[in-house]
Amino acid sequence: MQEEQLAQLTAHAEQTEQTLTEFQETLQAQAEQIQTATSTSMESFQSQVGKASESYSQQLSTAEQTVKHNLKRIVLISLIPTILLIIWELVRYIWLLT
Repeated sequence: MQEEQLAQLTAHAEQTEQTLTEFQETLQAQAEQIQTATSTSMESFQSQVGKASESYSQQLSTAEQTVKHNLKRIVLISLIPTILLIIWELVRYIWLLT
């Protein structure tokens, strides 16, 4: 009876050891999958950040050009009354001379 119990205990210990080995292998495989997925996610994230940064830079450059263009237009428009006044004064001066 003791031999039978010892045999059962040994079989159970071997089965437990085999189960533990399988569990460790499964954990190792899952850890590798997680590492691969994390690496892929990081590469994707870095790519998206790079694209967003490039897009932001382009939009900022375009906005800067638009502001410069509009500023030039505003300056020219603001000079129109002064130019008209000068022309009016010249015409008036010439008119008074004749």
